[in-house]
Amino acid sequence: AIGEILGTGYSYPYFPGFRRYVPAMAFPAFCVFIGLVWRLLDRYDSPASGDSQKNDSAETGKGTSLNFGLNSPLVLVALSSLAFGYTVFSYFYVWTTAAAWLFCLGVCWVIARPTGWRFHLKALFGVGVASAVFLVPYAYLLSNRSHTMDDVQMLIRTHAPDLTRPPELIGFAVIAVIVLGAVLKIISLRDPHTIFTLSLAMTTIAVFNQQVITGQSLQPIHYQVFIGNYVAGLAVVLTLGLIWKSFSASQSTTAKLTAASLALLAVIWGFVECHYTVRILDDVNIARDEAYPVGRRLAELGANDASAHKRTVLYFGTAEADDLPTVAPQSVLWARHQHVFAGVTWEENKERYFQQLYYEGVSSENLGNGMKRGHDFVSMIAIFGWGRHTDRLNAEYRPLTFGEIDDEVSKFESYSIGFDPASSGVIPLDYLVVSNQFEPFLENVDKWYVRDAGETHGKYVLYRLMLRQTKKPPSKESGQNR
Repeated sequence: AIGEILGTGYSYPYFPGFRRYVPAMAFPAFCVFIGLVWRLLDRYDSPASGDSQKNDSAETGKGTSLNFGLNSPLVLVALSSLAFGYTVFSYFYVWTTAAAWLFCLGVCWVIARPTGWRFHLKALFGVGVASAVFLVPYAYLLSNRSHTMDDVQMLIRTHAPDLTRPPELIGFAVIAVIVLGAVLKIISLRDPHTIFTLSLAMTTIAVFNQQVITGQSLQPIHYQVFIGNYVAGLAVVLTLGLIWKSFSASQSTTAKLTAASLALLAVIWGFVECHYTVRILDDVNIARDEAYPVGRRLAELGANDASAHKRTVLYFGTAEADDLPTVAPQSVLWARHQHVFAGVTWEENKERYFQQLYYEGVSSENLGNGMKRGHDFVSMIAIFGWGRHTDRLNAEYRPLTFGEIDDEVSKFESYSIGFDPASSGVIPLDYLVVSNQFEPFLENVDKWYVRDAGETHGKYVLYRLMLRQTKKPPSKESGQNR
């Protein structure tokens, strides 16, 4: 939000860890996972504490109670693996980060060898094996995916390292501070708290560079804004805690007041972030809410229609069309995120978009100018894919050229001139939804379809469409005036 406060830009994405429901549902489980694993490893004090538990039972785990209370190793292993399993079927970037962290933690534990390290490694191995069970059905499901998904999701084959992402830079800084603290004897490298913090810092580096080994990179920007930044932030907070512990008595009044003040400041800044970062979508979200009544009406119409899912709605509203499938059973002709469904190829998605533009009366000239000036990113995404309008999503980003744009504009112009709803690949329409706040361009719709009287639902009008039983009218460039 700082950029927007200073007037140098706007905040997006908004509160990224809770962007829509996908990362928001997985994020708490990730936190539970690392919390339970830490609880499993924190059964014995660090060497620096001088605790009398530094004995054979700590080294081997013998004598440890195997009761089934919440502190039982077996229970903690089971609960942590369940938390991991939940992330596996929630969000790809969260579960892979959790797996990377568990691996980094194990490596750090082997190198540092704190008190009880043998028992701890057995516990970590148990968590790893139990967690891997969930990857078996996941791998089976993934093996049966449509391979158009690889193109849609921009899976890139590369071994190039990626070392400049902000979460990585923070991770490097945390590692440097901990090493410096160890040299100055402020921090003990064998302290489990230090090892835990180091593993988090290493995780941010691991997730952005796994492709060096695997040769596959999948939209690393999602690691950056949806999970890696929070892991890096946690590493920073824990590092400050390690240093704080060395200079101040943790039970002193000053320490408590300082910690409480910092916590209050963090909460206040959270409200600032929420205020500034959600404003960019306020108007869009209002439009989505206002479109809900027409979506509910479509759901009523589909309730007694066994083929409702085969009906198609032409929606003159980009954001509303994205939301309609969550309310009504009918499909939409085109929506901004329709391509993410595995059954839709890029070619089909592009043809659907051409149909959308044709019915809306968009001219080829305006289509080309919008993309060349850079403000029509919707068309850039629909025609060229998400990896061509920005360098944030694709490790092999290539900016669009005017030649590429002109070529696609020429294809759209030819498509519009020869358009025929009876042609192969053209989606037949059953409903039309338009706003009643302005006069929509309907000439191209009316050329091929008969509209009924329409139903008004709030700010939207719903029409039933019936294809005209006529031959294709004479070819003309009418209607392409927008």
